[in-house]
Amino acid sequence: MKKNSQNDESQDSPENKEIKTEDHNNLTSEEVEDVPKTALDYITQIRKGQLLPEDKAYLEHLEKKFKKLVHRLDRDATGVLLLAKSLSMVKTLREMFSERKISKYYWAIVRGIPDPLNGIIDIPIEAGKTNGVERMHLKPDCDLDFNRKIGATRGAYPATTHFRTLRKWGNACLVELKPEQGIKHQIRVHLGFGLRTPILGDHKYSHLDKLAPQKLPDDMLLKLNVRQAKVRNIPLHLHSKLYIIPGIGMNGNNVSISAHLPGFFRANMSSLGLYKQEAVLKNPIAF
Repeated sequence: MKKNSQNDESQDSPENKEIKTEDHNNLTSEEVEDVPKTALDYITQIRKGQLLPEDKAYLEHLEKKFKKLVHRLDRDATGVLLLAKSLSMVKTLREMFSERKISKYYWAIVRGIPDPLNGIIDIPIEAGKTNGVERMHLKPDCDLDFNRKIGATRGAYPATTHFRTLRKWGNACLVELKPEQGIKHQIRVHLGFGLRTPILGDHKYSHLDKLAPQKLPDDMLLKLNVRQAKVRNIPLHLHSKLYIIPGIGMNGNNVSISAHLPGFFRANMSSLGLYKQEAVLKNPIAF
């Protein structure tokens, strides 16, 4: 892990998704490989078919106007959801994602304080299983002797996540994150296993050796007014806050897309003493 020496997201609703579109010349579907699912299919999938009537009506309206998803969010995360009107723009944006030209910023409430407060996590990630359940694992680059003991890293993907602490109080912390790649569960694995500061409500990456509900310290339980036995009901506090897309606006300007924090996130920020005006994102992490 690289570290800097400086100190200083449940059931998400469509209104927590911010949408940006751009209309280009039409292409056939054969000209774009692996086109993402439509928004309606995507939301239906992550809700496991349990769409609310207002969800379905809203998404059907979107489907008439915005044809293709450009990227995906974790099932329980909230925030920016990027769609496009044409396959041409899908192709353009996906190429920009693959070339790491699009800057993505996330906010997360975590259990524990990162050490250091700001830095870079640079640890490869690979798919694995814990107690027979699939989840992502860290696979650090080590010397040959160690790799012989833990196995080859052939299936690992490079993963780099920049982070900075926005505010901390007791055992809780509000963190801003900027992943360079889009590896499945990248932020969750890097925070939970790399820094050992799992995201509040992330019951999949809170324990290294098992899958179990997250365990919270007494001060967080008291501030959230929840018993440990009910912690399993706390939603994931990971929010896709801001996307900056270079050069696609009028006259070649950059386009910034942001999504407001959902109500449960803001409420728990306040309860934990982490409330901070969202204007802080006017000066996001810059690398």
